[in-house]
Amino acid sequence: LLKELLVNPSESAQIQIAAALGLAEMGDDSGKDRATKAVLQKEPWSNTAIRALEKLQAKDAIPQIDQAAQSAGNPYDRSVARIAAFRIRLAGKTNGEQLDILENALRDKDSREVRKWAAMRLAEIGSPEAGQRLAAVAKGGDPVLADAAARGLRVGVERNAWAKEKISTWMGDHERKGH
Repeated sequence: LLKELLVNPSESAQIQIAAALGLAEMGDDSGKDRATKAVLQKEPWSNTAIRALEKLQAKDAIPQIDQAAQSAGNPYDRSVARIAAFRIRLAGKTNGEQLDILENALRDKDSREVRKWAAMRLAEIGSPEAGQRLAAVAKGGDPVLADAAARGLRVGVERNAWAKEKISTWMGDHERKGH
């Protein structure tokens, strides 16, 4: 049924993308091309399409999405495409690999949206390693990067992932106060 919905031209894009995600959930990559098209064409359901591509760990879709990001006419579309590519890159990676990818995204000087997304993902992970990566960027000296990292640290505190005292330790505040 999902395959029929996916290829039926009379079905709405929303139904086709939902079918692609359903198939991806079952390990079937029949909807990969449709999902990639939705992302490239910035369809309203592209977030669902990205979820399908993440589920499929569709690394082969990344070059097309990266190309779309490079040729995007405005910064917002460029950021959305870059975040989509990052999300797919994260799929199936180990925790350490995910932290590396997210830290690189957090250090992205070209896109505030990419930095903000990466900081929130690190806060969602909530591990000490994720907090330490945020703290390293926050104290790294670049105010543009530090802003996004500090926001991520605040969100982590709000979600009870990290205590303020732990962040102070990571930031080296205890050393400055002479403790």
